Amino acid sequence: MANVKAITGSTGESFTQLTDFARDLGKTTMMSAQESAEAMSFLGMAGWDTTQIMAGLPNILNLTIASGRDFATVADIVSDNLTAFGMSADESGRYTDALAYAMSNANVNMDTLGESLKYIAPVASSAGFSMEETVSAVMALGDAGIKGSQAGTTLRTVMLNLTGANEKATAKLKELGVEIFDSSGKTRSFNAIIKDLEKAVDGMTDAQKTATLNTINATDRKTRKLVQLIFSNPNMIIPIRIKS
Repeated sequence: MANVKAITGSTGESFTQLTDFARDLGKTTMMSAQESAEAMSFLGMAGWDTTQIMAGLPNILNLTIASGRDFATVADIVSDNLTAFGMSADESGRYTDALAYAMSNANVNMDTLGESLKYIAPVASSAGFSMEETVSAVMALGDAGIKGSQAGTTLRTVMLNLTGANEKATAKLKELGVEIFDSSGKTRSFNAIIKDLEKAVDGMTDAQKTATLNTINATDRKTRKLVQLIFSNPNMIIPIRIKS
């Protein structure tokens, strides 16, 4: 708790609340008071205040139990990814629910999810894709055996090129009539874009389809193969709907 105090700058009543909370978690949950304090330290490093730590820690505890990882590691992953997605500490329940759902319904675990989302979350957020559909895309790739940094860098390439980072990709998408943004300028859902792209290349020969997808995703050969897996299976990218 001395470490928590130094990191958060908490004093007086606030520090007493955190100390009592760590002790209470140690008495009433499978986590010890020391493990709870270590988790608090990571949240403090992410800029969470006393109120946010006390509100978010139970959500992280539930995710820790579901994942089988240690409390501090899960707290670190959650706080880092929330920041990367541009989400606030107050949204920790929504995020931990999504990760728990992913681990229960796809071939991914806490470590591979955290590694994937580390690469893709900032891009997904700036491109206008939701956290839920980003997690569901990582789930889909996990079921195809593509996990961790490999899944993250692949999705990052796809999202960047779809939303204007590559001039050749933008020109090809326009030629195909695939709309990335709606009438108000908001990014359409990832699933809808991929389905429209799949329709646009329907009827092409395999060689034509490969050439088209390579233009949209001008990158290394290995990544292009993974990108084509996504584009050839539009129904695999279905945004999950999480209820807190």
